[in-house]
Amino acid sequence: MDPLPSIDVPIYPRRDRLVLFLVGALVFVAAGAWMLASGWARAEPFKLAVGVVTIVFFGACAAFALMRLVKPRPLLVLDRNGFHDFGSALASGTLAWTDIEAIDLRAMGRQRMISVWPHDVEALLERLPKWKAMAARANMKLGFAPINLPGSLMSLPVEDVLAIMQTLHEAATGGARRGGSLEVADTWPKIGAMNEPESTQRARVEIWLTRTCPYCIGARRLLDERGVTYEVHDLSEHPDRRAATEAILPGHRTVPLIVIDGEPLGGFSDLERAVQSGAFDAPPA
Repeated sequence: MDPLPSIDVPIYPRRDRLVLFLVGALVFVAAGAWMLASGWARAEPFKLAVGVVTIVFFGACAAFALMRLVKPRPLLVLDRNGFHDFGSALASGTLAWTDIEAIDLRAMGRQRMISVWPHDVEALLERLPKWKAMAARANMKLGFAPINLPGSLMSLPVEDVLAIMQTLHEAATGGARRGGSLEVADTWPKIGAMNEPESTQRARVEIWLTRTCPYCIGARRLLDERGVTYEVHDLSEHPDRRAATEAILPGHRTVPLIVIDGEPLGGFSDLERAVQSGAFDAPPA
């Protein structure tokens, strides 16, 4: 069995934070315009430059926020091979887990961010556009990682996103969490919520999981893609998860555990086989 299911975990931006971000950016654009229109900057080239840079930079920030509000797109997508960063104009693109040395949580003031250190920093900088590489070098001079994923806009708690990334990284590189019941975040924003298929099943589907399990994410994704509604039983805080699942299906000591109409189906692999066999396909019209 593969160490992880083939899953994509998209991390979308929070709309309320995007709105605040847009408003704040527009305030700074207005301030820059005032600098130029009021005559405050006309006599001094430095002040003129500050006004122009303020308008250009925060105008780009406002455009970014507006685009994400009008056409939602993930800030970050995690899968078994690596992560794909679309979070900002300084986004680093795609990076494989096997190319990463360390992932941790850092803070700058009230802003918390996920810091990513590649094994070969120079190789990363060489493939980035020059201005992005300059920004990454500036981060390192300040003591930060070359890649920093801001947590303020993430729809999931930044600690959960960090847990997903660390576990997928450890699994891909043969770390301590490889195999068994791997712990990662319990939910993710749904892609294309307006286009989700309508549920047609009559069976009662239940899933026992923890908040931090890639197999649980994979199981929920399989069910969501087929429009299957299901009940979630979160064992994250349960004092003895193994005993809880074994009480339902003897010998089953990991999550997820899927139960259909009161009959235990099994874990992720069992669900995957059931899906492939057409058990959850919609009946013909």
